[in-house]
Amino acid sequence: MKMPQLCGRNEVTMTLKELMNSSAALGFMDSVEDTALFYEAAQRALDILFTDKAIKRTVTVHKITPELNRLIPEYRHIGKNESFAVKVCGAALSFTTVGEGKYSLFFKDTNKKADFSGTEEHRIILDSGEAILTFYGSHAFRVRDIAVYSSTVSDRTEDVPLYDELYTVDIRALYDDYLSLYGEAYDKSGKARSIYEKGGLLYTPAALSGEITLTYRRKAPKIRDTGLDTPLNLPPECEALLPFLICSVLLLDDDSDKAQYYMALYRDMLTSQMTSGIGSGSARYVTNGWA
Repeated sequence: MKMPQLCGRNEVTMTLKELMNSSAALGFMDSVEDTALFYEAAQRALDILFTDKAIKRTVTVHKITPELNRLIPEYRHIGKNESFAVKVCGAALSFTTVGEGKYSLFFKDTNKKADFSGTEEHRIILDSGEAILTFYGSHAFRVRDIAVYSSTVSDRTEDVPLYDELYTVDIRALYDDYLSLYGEAYDKSGKARSIYEKGGLLYTPAALSGEITLTYRRKAPKIRDTGLDTPLNLPPECEALLPFLICSVLLLDDDSDKAQYYMALYRDMLTSQMTSGIGSGSARYVTNGWA
């Protein structure tokens, strides 16, 4: 898996050490001598900030699946030995049958025949690229979503998706700061797609291929095991808010009035940002595949 790459200039290079010095200067302290105390205060401040403010990230994922070439949504067979034939041109096809009937697939000099009953799923690789698909039988049946794909991702029939099949990905495995999906997801044409999230898993039509852009809300980073030279990689507006929060947390036990003062300053700045729309955008990242 290729890790996300930052696209844009929204990242912040402030390190934990710079944040510690900024917080000390704001609180009229020469330094924060107790590093462990600073880490605890900074983590608490990050947790508060990420709860109060929807800090988002936009990612573009390249989802590699066969590209849909043609779709016939449904064919209803009434029986009486009638037949329905369609020319399919592509690398693979899939469909679902409901009921009892037969189909034949004629390509090159080969005529494949098969019976079906109940509800069955069919996935077929078209070696020749062109074939005649015919449904027939004496009983009534339905054929759903005859999907023809112009490409395949492998020579395995199980990798040919059904049109209405859902493809799942654990988005938390791709982005460890993922909290929840924010808004709708879009393909490269800008069209909203029926992608939803449940329990950290994203569900998208398996037949959908290409670029999918989505925005998610981020979790607060865990900083306890990181060095002071570690960059925070937070949006610029968060860099301005954090020192006030950290000062409030650091002074809470020794000077509650000052702690409340810095918390009030933080709240005022946060409200001002939200009112003016500062920070309503999000950093953009790209990954070349779901997994």
